[in-house]
Amino acid sequence: MRALTFPHTPPEHVAIAKEEEADTNPLEGVPSKYHKYAKVFGEEEFNKLPQHWHYDIGIELTEEGPSIHPSTA
Repeated sequence: MRALTFPHTPPEHVAIAKEEEADTNPLEGVPSKYHKYAKVFGEEEFNKLPQHWHYDIGIELTEEGPSIHPSTA
């Protein structure tokens, strides 16, 4: 698993901006019939991986393998 890390903590004004930009009503503009699915898109569910099964397969990536770049797609 790869992780993106930064060598320093962001300036305080960045943290304040994130708090100010936080959506106070994330369901605003979403039809009420879809509100029951809101939990699926919440941060708690976003950070979970699905359960592993005995038939899961791995995908091995190689440097020589084909790749799709946005400029050629």
